[in-house]
Amino acid sequence: DLDFWWQIIKEAYPFIILTILSIVYFKVDTVMLSKMKANEVVGWYNASYKLIEALFFIPAAIMTALFPVMSRLAHGSILELKRVYTLAVRVLLIIALPIAVGSTILAREIITLIYGSAYLPSVIALQILIWSLVLTFANSPYGHTLYSLGKQKITAALSLVAVCLNIGLNFLLIPQFSYIGAGFATLLSEAFAFVIFYMVIANLLGELNFGGIYRPIFAALVMGCFTYLMRPYDLFMNILFSASLYFLLLWTFKAISRQELEIFRQVKDVGTLTSFE
Repeated sequence: DLDFWWQIIKEAYPFIILTILSIVYFKVDTVMLSKMKANEVVGWYNASYKLIEALFFIPAAIMTALFPVMSRLAHGSILELKRVYTLAVRVLLIIALPIAVGSTILAREIITLIYGSAYLPSVIALQILIWSLVLTFANSPYGHTLYSLGKQKITAALSLVAVCLNIGLNFLLIPQFSYIGAGFATLLSEAFAFVIFYMVIANLLGELNFGGIYRPIFAALVMGCFTYLMRPYDLFMNILFSASLYFLLLWTFKAISRQELEIFRQVKDVGTLTSFE
């Protein structure tokens, strides 16, 4: 059925473009850094970047679990789709915030443990890139929401703009600031994508309300103070106690709803499969 094939190809080609753009977006800084700076610098940057990449499966698992629901709601109730979307953003931020705060404070200990003291210059790169991870988590539901609405062409166009911005920022920042400039280029590109995607989604779904997001932010800051005071002690015990304190604060402040807990439960199995894939 060639007509059916053609319809599928027309719908699918933006996803091909998005896959290519995604590879370029996440790898172009390393390529440009290798052309402008010494291999040693590339190693420092990649050491931190690999730690960030290892966490990308989290938003992938969550959005894999939610996407079928979002696709159904896109053709039924836009109001419910908006509710699921804002819920996904909240869940991802609840996960990302303590990781970012803790990694910023414990970056030196983490880098030394994994790579050794020779990679201490990677500390500043990790402290910058970990905040781009927060924005990457928050941006993940934007793309999937647009996919569910059949707006993948818009996603591809916006992603192309973000890639071009990332390349331009790397050209400007790497010659003067080296791998630190590459880190800030990634962070600024993610911030730009967050603003643009927010405006597009708000235009399609109406005013967005992430309801009480200040609570996990406050819990992460309190946890950060505790993590800093615990720095002289064992790293793993620090992480364990800090994470426990964070989730205790979330429960105390009622920052996690039943729906969010249900998402965590559903994602557990999906995350296991994603990690194997």
